[in-house]
Amino acid sequence: MENGLYPLATVKMVEYLIDIAYRKGIQTIFTTHSNDALRVLPSKAIWAIENGVARQGKLDVNMLRSISGNVDSELAVFVEDVFAKYWIEAVIRAHHPARGDSVGVYNIGGDSKALSTHIAHSINPAASLTSICYLDGDASVEANASKKVYKLPGQSPETYIYDKVKDEIREFKARLAIAMHLSSADQDRVEIAVEEVRRTNRDHHLLFRQLGDKLGYLSGNVVSGAFISTWIEIYPEEAKVIYLPIKETLQKFD
Repeated sequence: MENGLYPLATVKMVEYLIDIAYRKGIQTIFTTHSNDALRVLPSKAIWAIENGVARQGKLDVNMLRSISGNVDSELAVFVEDVFAKYWIEAVIRAHHPARGDSVGVYNIGGDSKALSTHIAHSINPAASLTSICYLDGDASVEANASKKVYKLPGQSPETYIYDKVKDEIREFKARLAIAMHLSSADQDRVEIAVEEVRRTNRDHHLLFRQLGDKLGYLSGNVVSGAFISTWIEIYPEEAKVIYLPIKETLQKFD
């Protein structure tokens, strides 16, 4: 139904259908290949078929395309959440920016979903590209290189990156401030805020948003991106270890 519509028009149309559903007590069923159409829908309203199995919840249409092989990438990387996606994408850009288009990184939403999607992709005869899976450190499943299942360092990606940068904050506070679109003159304020937020934080998923608010309502995405890029600069060898499975897989296509 989104054919011929601009992305914003697609969003507005779905919002209109939701409004009608609430006002008139009706239900509308439609099929789509548009992430824009899915964006405003609640999770319970979205169903997808993967290998003959229906599942409910938010998803990325590009991820579904990767399962069937209907993408231009050579490698699909499945991860648990959006922060892990940004982390892996930054590592790829740092080590092999020319191959960025060869790798699709997909946030699946949870360790069990990421793993099951990777396994389903691996056994799908219609899938023409290889996949690997990165799980968070606290996932109950063990890493298994033979099955292309790996684990990111630390218990949670957000806490790991935040704490590793915090450990070196005195030396890299100016770099971090500039990466967050602040001035180098703000570096001391950044150092104090980083320490204060870590002491008071109770939910690691909110670390970067809380720091952004404390520094003047900066976007959480900007803050997390700054921390990831600074971490890569401080710990290049750790970044190489994460990138190695991707590198080795891509070399098969060279």
